Amino acid sequence: MSTVTPSASANAFPASAADKNVRRLSPLYATDLYYSYFDKGQTSMSVAYEDGSAHKFELLKRYEDKDTGFIAASFINRDDGHAVLLYKGMDRPFSDQGGGRFRFLKHVWTIAQGHMNGYSAEHKNAENAYFETMNNPAVKDMEIGGFSMGTMFSNYLAAKYDAKATVFADLGISDRQLAQIFNERAKNEPTSVAPAHGLDTMIQKMRENVTVLKMKGDLLPQIFALGASRGRIIDIDHGPEDPGGIEHNPAIYSNRAEIIEASLGLPNFIRGLVPKIA
Repeated sequence: MSTVTPSASANAFPASAADKNVRRLSPLYATDLYYSYFDKGQTSMSVAYEDGSAHKFELLKRYEDKDTGFIAASFINRDDGHAVLLYKGMDRPFSDQGGGRFRFLKHVWTIAQGHMNGYSAEHKNAENAYFETMNNPAVKDMEIGGFSMGTMFSNYLAAKYDAKATVFADLGISDRQLAQIFNERAKNEPTSVAPAHGLDTMIQKMRENVTVLKMKGDLLPQIFALGASRGRIIDIDHGPEDPGGIEHNPAIYSNRAEIIEASLGLPNFIRGLVPKIA
C-alpha cells in the first residue's frame, strides 16, 4: 500500500489522497456519531450511509494533545474499511471534559489564531490525524467532520486536500485563506484557472466537499465565525427550541437531525432494525 503524506509545501496536495476522500455517511448521522462518542462515551454505534443502509462503526483511535488541547477520534466500519475522523469542539468554559477546567483557554487561543492567520498548532494536529487515519492499513477510504471549533480543521482540510466533510456549528473559512490555499495548490497541481478566478474555484470546491448542518438558533458560530459557510447547507431548524436560546450543543444538533431523518422516511427503517447506539 502506498503511503500518503503531505508535501513540503504548507498547502500542497498529495494527488494520491484524492482516491481516499469519499463521502458515504449520511450527513445527518454525523451528529449522532459525534454526540454518541464525545458526549455519551459510546465506542460502537450504527449509523446510516447516504443510500440508507445501516452500518456499524467502532472507535479506531482517539487523538489527544495535552499541550495544544487538541482532541479528535476516528471510527471505522470493519466490513468495508470506511473511516470517519471527527474533530471535537471547544470545551465548555470551566467545565472539566477530561483536560481540566481551563483547557478551554487553549481552544480560545486556537480560534484567535484562526482569525489572525488561519492556522494553529491544533490545525497541525488535525492534519497529522487525517494522514495517520488515511494511511492506516485497515482504512480503504474516509471522510471527516467537526463541531464548532472542530469545523475550522474540517474546512481547512476540505480546501487543502479535498477531504469530504460534514460540519455543524460551522465557523466557516475566510476568503483570504481560500485564496491562499488556491495559490499554494496551483504551484503543485496543473490548473488552467487564472489567479483572479482562484477564489471562485475554491468556493465551488467547498460546495462539493463540505456539507453544513445549520441552525439559526445557534448564535455562537455567528459570533466567532472565521468566514462564511462555504459548503452545501442543510437547514435543520426544526423541533423544540433550546430553552437557553443558544442551541450550541451537540445533543440539540443530534435531536434536530433525527427529526429530519424521520421526515425523510427512510431512517425510520434504519431505526426500526438497527439501534443507532449498538
